[in-house]
Amino acid sequence: MFLVDRPEDVRNAAKFHGVEDVVRIERSRPYTEMPALFATADVLVIVEAMSDEGIFLPSKFVDYVRTGRPILAISPSVGTLADILKEYGGGIAADGHRAESIADALQRMYECWLKGTLDKEFGSEKLFSLYSKDTVLGKYREIIARIRNKR
Repeated sequence: MFLVDRPEDVRNAAKFHGVEDVVRIERSRPYTEMPALFATADVLVIVEAMSDEGIFLPSKFVDYVRTGRPILAISPSVGTLADILKEYGGGIAADGHRAESIADALQRMYECWLKGTLDKEFGSEKLFSLYSKDTVLGKYREIIARIRNKR
C-alpha cells in the first residue's frame, strides 16, 4: 500500500514496472489516523534519499517504531537508519544504491513472513527503549546540562 499525495504518479510508475496488480495506492491521510494504519501492515518501508551517507533520522521512523512492526529501510548503506537497525534490530536496512540488496532484504522478510517468524525476527519493539519518553527527555537534559556547563 502506498499512501501518497500524488497517487497518479505512483500508479503510472507501478504500471510501467508491471506491478500494478500487487500494489494499492491511496491518498495520504491525516497524521492522527496513521498509527492505526501503520499497525495493520506486515512491514513498514522507509525510502530515504540516495546520498553518499544517510545523515537524517526521518520522523516517520519513530512513528514506525511505536507500532512494533518490522521496518525495511531502503537507504544509503552508511548512515543513521542503517546503523540503528544493524545495532539494535527491528528491521533490515537495504542499500538503496544496490537493487540486489533490496531484493535480498525483501526475500529475507518474505521467507520469515511465510514461516510466521517476521515479528520475532524483525519486530521493531526492540527499538522502543531508544525512543521512549524517558530516554528522549533524558537526552534533552544531557544536552541542556552540557550547554550550561560550557557557559
